[in-house]
Amino acid sequence: MEQAETLRTIAEVAIAVAGFSGVVVVLGHRNKREWTFVDTISIAMLLFASLGVVLFAFVPLLIAEVGVPVWRISNGLLGVGHLFFLTWAINRMRGRLDQLLIPMWMFYLVTAVGLTSITLNALVAAGLLQSLASFAYLGGLVWLLAIAVMCFVALLFESRRAA
Repeated sequence: MEQAETLRTIAEVAIAVAGFSGVVVVLGHRNKREWTFVDTISIAMLLFASLGVVLFAFVPLLIAEVGVPVWRISNGLLGVGHLFFLTWAINRMRGRLDQLLIPMWMFYLVTAVGLTSITLNALVAAGLLQSLASFAYLGGLVWLLAIAVMCFVALLFESRRAA
């Protein structure tokens, strides 16, 4: 599989983001007794997104060994996982959007890009847009990684604001 090295690199970056974030969380919150809503949602989203990227980066490599349509199945699984993540995040934030550290336009933009990624994954899984199959999958992984980085930045700003 020609994208194997790209998938491994994406997984390595996701592991680095999750690991470095753990250090920042511990150091940035060591004097706090209670965690704010922004702290908890940012940490949870960061971990779900980065560890999800690690998991999904290896899915095509495992599927390729079985000998079935790699990108259709991989895109279907990623689309379902991303939809679950997006639904979970929106439900957690319901009624508390004003507490987020990003402006509302950015929240809507992030949601729209996520839905676009999920739609592309679903179309590839349905057998359409096969010429974009690997692009849709790798793009979805990179987008989830970008969400993890955004959460990491939110944690940095929150810890500085609280200090």
